[in-house]
Parts: sequence; C-alpha cells; structure tokens
Amino acid sequence: MLRSIAVLLAASIGIACAQVPKPQYPPTHWPIRNGVYHIHNFRFGTGETLADLRLHYVTLGKPRRDAAGHTVNAVLLIHGTGGDAHSLLNPVFSDVLFGPGQPLDIRRYFIILPDEIGHGESSKPSDGLRMKFPRYTYDDMVRATHTVLLEGLHVDHLRLVLGTSMGCMQSFVWGEMYPEFVDALMPLACMPMEIAGRNRIWRYMAIQSIRDDPRWDHGNYTHEPIEGLKGAADMLVIAGSAPQQMQKDLPTRRQAETYLDQTVDRIVAHIDADDFIYQFDSSRDYNPEPRLGSITAQVMWIDSGDDFINPPELSDIAQQLVRRIPHGRYVLVPASMSTYGHGTHTHAAVWQQYLLELLAESAKHQVRQRPDQEKSEPALTAIGCAVRDGWGRRSGIRRADDPDLARERNDAACLVAPQRRANGINRGGPHVRRLSLQRTTRGPDCGGRVHGRFQPTAEADVERQLDSLQPDFAEARSAQDVAHAALIREGERSWLFRCGCGRPRHVSTYLLERHQQPRVLLRLAPAREGQPRSTAQSAPHVGK
Repeated sequence: MLRSIAVLLAASIGIACAQVPKPQYPPTHWPIRNGVYHIHNFRFGTGETLADLRLHYVTLGKPRRDAAGHTVNAVLLIHGTGGDAHSLLNPVFSDVLFGPGQPLDIRRYFIILPDEIGHGESSKPSDGLRMKFPRYTYDDMVRATHTVLLEGLHVDHLRLVLGTSMGCMQSFVWGEMYPEFVDALMPLACMPMEIAGRNRIWRYMAIQSIRDDPRWDHGNYTHEPIEGLKGAADMLVIAGSAPQQMQKDLPTRRQAETYLDQTVDRIVAHIDADDFIYQFDSSRDYNPEPRLGSITAQVMWIDSGDDFINPPELSDIAQQLVRRIPHGRYVLVPASMSTYGHGTHTHAAVWQQYLLELLAESAKHQVRQRPDQEKSEPALTAIGCAVRDGWGRRSGIRRADDPDLARERNDAACLVAPQRRANGINRGGPHVRRLSLQRTTRGPDCGGRVHGRFQPTAEADVERQLDSLQPDFAEARSAQDVAHAALIREGERSWLFRCGCGRPRHVSTYLLERHQQPRVLLRLAPAREGQPRSTAQSAPHVGK
C-alpha cells in the first residue's frame, strides 16, 4: 500500500520518470513510437539561443487528414513539471483513455506526447550546460512543440490539447498563442493567472532549498546537493498530497513517517538539482489572464477540491476568469475518496466524462465553423490582389471587390482567406492565423513546387536570401524577427509553394503567429521569367 501511494504521489507531481542521465521507463503495453526532432539555433524568449535543441516525443495511432491535407485527429497530451512523455502512459491515465471505444481511442486519434524542454530525453541543463542553459519558459516550450508538430510530424492542426499541471498551464498558452491551431483545450489542475501567493511561495521554497545547500555551488556541483534536494522533495510531498487517501492508507504516526522517508529518498534518487531549478522556475512569467478573451477553442477546465496547489478556496477567482473565455467551462470536482489531490489530473476515471462532453461539443462547434471540412476547404474570399501592371491604390493593394480588377484577374496573384475571417484580415485583427495565396493564371507555366529555407539574422539578410531564391508567388516576411514571426506549413523559418494548374481555389496555406506581437508583412516576390510579373511591394500588415 505504501508503495502504491508513493507511485501516485510521484505521478501527481510528474517526477516518477525523470531520471539522470537517461530516464528508465516502466514497460508499457501500448504500441508507442519514439521520435526526436532537432531545432537548430532555437531562440528563447530571453534572447538566448541553443545551437541544437533536441526534442523527444512519443506517438500512438496514425494521423488522418481531410481533403485539403489538414490534420483532423491529432491530440497533444502535455505532462506536468518534472515529468515526460511516459508520465501519461501511467495505467490510471492511458488504460482509461486509449483503448477501443474509450475517449481517445488510438484507432481514431493520433496521440502525441512530447518531452518538453528541460524534461525527459529533450535538451536540459544536466546535459552539460548546467546553469548556462537558456532560461526557458512555458512560451518557449509551446513554440518549440509547435515547431515539432509542423516540421517533424507535419501536423498543422490539433483536435485537442490536454495538459496536466504544467501541461494544464501550457494548454492556456496554446489557446492564446495559436488560437486557430486547436479545436479544444482541457486544462487539468491549474489556474490561468500569474503564479503568486502560496503557489509561488512553495515553489520558491523548493528552489531555494537547493540553492542554499553549499554543495550546489551555483550549479557546478560534482555530486548532487542531497540535503537541498531533500528539502525540495519535502515540498513536493506536501504539494502532491491527497488528504483523504493519505489518512486512510497512513493511519498511524509510524506509517506516515516511514512513507515520507521512503518517498523523499525515491524522489531524490531520480532528479537533478539544476534540472529541478529550471523546471520550477520556468513558470516565473506565466500569466495568460490578460488574454483569456482571445481563446477561440472550446475549453473544459477542471480542478479538484483537495488540490493543495490549486485549492478550492480560489474557485471564486476561477469562476470569474472562466467567464472571460468565450467558450469556457470550469468544473471543480469535489474532494472525495475518488480524488487524489493534485494528482487527480492523472486519474482519468474521475474526469473522463467531461472529456467526452468536450469532444462532442467542440465537434459541433467545428461543424458550425467549417461545415464542409471533411469534403472541401472553407469558402475563400480574396482580400486583395496584385496584378502585373503594379499595385494600384494608395492602400498598397487592390481590394478584391475593385471593379477594375475583374478584367485583369486572370493574371493576378491574390491573397485570400476563409470567408468568415475576411473582415479580421482587412483590419489586421488579432485572430488572423490562416491565409492562402491564390493564383488564377492557367497555362504551361503553372505547376511544380519551389521549396527553400532561411535563417535570417537581420531584415537585410532576409531580403538577400529571398531575392536569391526568387520564389514563384509570395513570401511572408517580418518587419522585426522573421524567425519568430513567420510560420508556414512546412514550419518555422521555411516556406513551401505549390501552383495548382487549373485549380485556382487553393495553392498554399500560410500559418502566421504572433510572438511578442511582431508585425508580419505579406509581399509578392518577383516572378520567374516567362511568368506574369508583379511589383514587389508591401501588402497590408497582418496582426499587430
């Protein structure tokens, strides 16, 4: 019984599988596939870069795509602080969700479980950089995973993001950073506001316990600072405690003390001091509260009544916050013998019914927004066109409804968007994330594909590299930092063009993100010889 409690506690904090130098995972009966993707010269929010950011992930099932090639069944599951992809292969989670007929049946869904930055087999301080490792944040984790999805797995849309603890907080970040990328969010065991009050205090206590140990030596230790780690582990025991379960299973003083000693020893044996500090400090600037209204996905946010980290006393604040999420619902599961404190997030039997409701509701919402999703692409509306004799009006682009454009449209390259988003694009609104380039010219010069990549260091370098490649139609360029502003279907810092000869509806889909609100420009590049020419001028700004 004591051993089972220790396992539950470790799962609740997400520590059980995080070992140094390489995690050793318990066997699983699930047909998992391991993968690793490397991002070169990844730039963190602090301005620091890492030459080779290694990101490990596990997948189950197979991706399925609609007629337009967009992924329709991908599900992202995000572990908690100190955990990894294997944390959610825990039977109390996976055996309730992944099997035939279960909510996330792997015959229907493509399940993706990443090791976030600093965790599992992904790049982390204990690899060698120690405290010189870039000071990553949740925003960095989300951006990096987004790149893995686009470039490594060729997933351009998520049916669901479900996150536990740290993953819960990242779910809100996903909803704000990539609102058109996700249909549904299920945050489990967190609050969408700055980590302050008691929540920050216990985290800070755990971090300081390690820093105050002389053996830590500013991260340059030759042996783990055991006393500091024990102090941090003590805080984890309290944070992950389940009062009713513990009272039942540890009814005497001797049992409680024995359990504590054994659990702390087990935790200390499986963590690295520098990794721990980075993991718990990565939440330092987390605060999705100001932008909750920008989340367009369906949200089912769940906490439990016996959670020390997110206690029921804060439920009034939670009720106020969820009203700011357009399609949000908040559920506080009452404490009982069926809940497990903070670790309730891993016990899927407690909340699986809410997951089914979320999947059903988001599917209806998806149909309302995109009724022909499985059969064809959304209706597209041109918001402006560039023709071969120049750009025309002072606005920098001819509006699609310009009557003078009709006779020239056959030789025009037009920026188009799903009809319901056209007004937002014209305004440069914050919800714009998907654009297409539509070319209506037919003839032998149509066809083929151009593919290229760039890693600019300055805007001038962008101009030079793009001009040298002379792409067919258009480029997405940033007025500030292209590496963080332009995300196109093949991923960050890359582009892919297709010319559909005789198929004017859809040529190429662009996915644009705002990273710290960069300004993004869409421009037409010089056409190749033999193709209609257009003057390379700036199109309207998209985003802010």
